[in-house]
Amino acid sequence: MPMTPPLDPFKADCARCQGLCCAAPGHRQDDGFPVDKPADRACRNLDPETFRCRAFETLEREGFTTCRGYECFGAGPQVARWLPAAWPTLPEAEVVRRFDDFRRLSRLRCLVAHMAGRAELAEHPLHLALTDVVTEYDRTGRLAPAPSINARLAAYPDLTREMIRAVGYGGRA
Repeated sequence: MPMTPPLDPFKADCARCQGLCCAAPGHRQDDGFPVDKPADRACRNLDPETFRCRAFETLEREGFTTCRGYECFGAGPQVARWLPAAWPTLPEAEVVRRFDDFRRLSRLRCLVAHMAGRAELAEHPLHLALTDVVTEYDRTGRLAPAPSINARLAAYPDLTREMIRAVGYGGRA
């Protein structure tokens, strides 16, 4: 009997997400979206009961050309673990915080996946420290590295600063 390959931890798994990519990021018309949608607001196509896209079969025809190709690198299911199924009923500050986590984790996980895929970077201490940030979020639901991780990030100030800037780690994107 063939074994099922393990899930790629850096790929989206929409079945374990709650439509975060349809609510957290902002979209603009000039980026392949038919209307401007501010960050932290659900797309008009997101079904509030199922957290699935009501227009999935007709996205491109309706002008939603960027949706199908969006990749969260597994951040959606990771953040969804910390959100109750009824997240729209949570206080707005909590929802916005988790949306911010989703945006930052998507970019951070993209970086980690990219580094993991390059032999010369896979065992780099900075890659290992960034991986620990992702792992700590999975364990705690907080995107704030422990002092030991911060110390390892501080060992590469220029590279860390550039990567953190690239993923918006220190503030709202």
